[in-house]
Amino acid sequence: MWNRITLKERAKGAVRGNYWRCVIVSLVLTLFLGGGIGGSRSSYSSYTGRQENTEDFYESGQNAGEELLEESEMEPELAEAIGRRIAMALGLAFLLVIILFVFIFNMFEIGGCRFYMKNTEEPSFVRELFFAFQNGNYLKMVWVQLLRDLFVFLGMLLLVVPGIILAYSYRLVPYILAEHPELPVREVFRMSRERMDGNKWAAFVFDLSFLGWKLLGTLTFGILLVFWVNPYKDAADAELYLALRERDAQ
Repeated sequence: MWNRITLKERAKGAVRGNYWRCVIVSLVLTLFLGGGIGGSRSSYSSYTGRQENTEDFYESGQNAGEELLEESEMEPELAEAIGRRIAMALGLAFLLVIILFVFIFNMFEIGGCRFYMKNTEEPSFVRELFFAFQNGNYLKMVWVQLLRDLFVFLGMLLLVVPGIILAYSYRLVPYILAEHPELPVREVFRMSRERMDGNKWAAFVFDLSFLGWKLLGTLTFGILLVFWVNPYKDAADAELYLALRERDAQ
């Protein structure tokens, strides 16, 4: 059985050995994904955080449009026409964000997983972020990541607990893709489920153990998050994947 204290110590050493590249990679992932990689994003709070960011963008634009119409003295027909155009523009913007997540941002998650996995053995390079675009399995990776997000989203719609369970069941999907992009789609999901079987609760506690760091990072206006907490958590998630892989191989 893996030990979270040991994994955390290994993660700290991996980050310190390649510090600035880790900071850059985790910053890119945070900007694009609204969270970290793998486990950082598959927990309930991180996954819903990404959805809430998109919804906030849509709602803020909608509220701005409504305020503009309320403050203006236009004819009702003109105001209605402008309102429809604003709603259409917001809808297109929302669709564009979803497309970017599906075809680009989710691919950086796979690259981030590969970066941190390789960084456990020797200093890795930022170019690993682009792995999903260069390995010849791009469309399959897009499909697998999209399926994972849909499974978790549907689980959240049913009840919160099933959604959390699904999120942890498929926590390892981007890592498996980063290591074995040639695997069939069903095999990727099967491997993630089997490796997380009996480890979901321990992984949940593992994520909770970083809560203090994240709160402290928030108190520093995100500075500590950028320069330590996020790289540390991303590296620790990679260490967890490797520990589960090693146990599965025994």
